[in-house]
Amino acid sequence: MSTTNPNPPEDHPVPPPQMLEHYERILPGAAERIVRMAEEDLRHRRELELKTREAEIALRQAAQDLEQRKLTEYYRMGQFGQMAGIAVSILAIGGALGAAFYGAPWEVSAAIMGLPIAGIVLSLRS
Repeated sequence: MSTTNPNPPEDHPVPPPQMLEHYERILPGAAERIVRMAEEDLRHRRELELKTREAEIALRQAAQDLEQRKLTEYYRMGQFGQMAGIAVSILAIGGALGAAFYGAPWEVSAAIMGLPIAGIVLSLRS
């Protein structure tokens, strides 16, 4: 039957005091070096965690900025579509009135007006 240490040394930044004392007897100054190394490792880990958090915040902000730009562009495209639809409708109405004024048959005016009416019907269906 073998016994295992429930807390192996690699789980702790500093070995237990008995082990440090043993290292110090074998190599004077070793305990201080081990503690200093653990402190440096801890400082390094904190720096990495801070950089990771800063990167996550920057990534989240960039994603929000991208989403805002997409929404703005979508809104602008909608405005452009509405303005283009109004322009086509006005031109079609003007063309139908012009055709009627110059004596064209009513079918010509109806055909010219069919374009904006069809566009309106299609936009309302979707």
